[in-house]
Amino acid sequence: MEYTADSFKDMIARSCVRKTLSAKSSKLPGTYLQYARADLSQGQSERCRVNAFSNAKRALHCQVDILIKGIGANKLKDNKYSKFPGKIELLQKCSIVSPAILRRINALRNKLEHEYLVPSVEETETCLDVVELFLAATDKLINSFPEHAQFADDYEDGLNSKRVAWIDCVSASGLLHARWKCLEVDEKALSKEIRKEVSKLKDKESLTTIQEKRIRFKGLKTTAWDSVFSRLAVEGSVIVPVDSIDNYCSWVRLLLKAA
Repeated sequence: MEYTADSFKDMIARSCVRKTLSAKSSKLPGTYLQYARADLSQGQSERCRVNAFSNAKRALHCQVDILIKGIGANKLKDNKYSKFPGKIELLQKCSIVSPAILRRINALRNKLEHEYLVPSVEETETCLDVVELFLAATDKLINSFPEHAQFADDYEDGLNSKRVAWIDCVSASGLLHARWKCLEVDEKALSKEIRKEVSKLKDKESLTTIQEKRIRFKGLKTTAWDSVFSRLAVEGSVIVPVDSIDNYCSWVRLLLKAA
């Protein structure tokens, strides 16, 4: 059976290692937004509006660049994705930007890309509001970005999962590593194997000290399940480079479910 990111999209994140994403700039996006608010609070003159709009634009671009680097997309060779519209497209593909926020950013795009724009008061206020909304929507991800996550089937007790998947995002090299273990046996055969394993574990003479400890900690049936899973599960792995954009983004979407 061939496995892709979509094969595991209905699974639940069971554990996660997180990190805080950092900015290239010495100033954080939120600082630029504060500057923009301060600029506009000084008045509605052309100078105030231009400065406020420019600082809001810096805040947005800085936040986008932090996210792009976090998912490893700064390693893309395609120049299309080195420009702001391409970066936004990538964030959309990874489901980082919601459709509602994306529509508002797209409505501003021409103005954001116009180097010598003198915005009106309304345009300036709208820009600041949209940027503030974008920062608020993505700050949590930046402060707690999942670089490694383990997923398993959605069982109430978190046990007896037929599939387990591990995903690592190596953003520094633009690679995503995924590996998995999946049971590919039908329910009838699986039940038979578990009954056989339970019978073995009930035979005290065949138990090791480690097995006895596992049974006391997890229970007989769960210990049997673990043994069957370890013995019968099919293992697989894949290394996905960022240049295979659609495939890469599909794995990033799965990883970010752990966020």
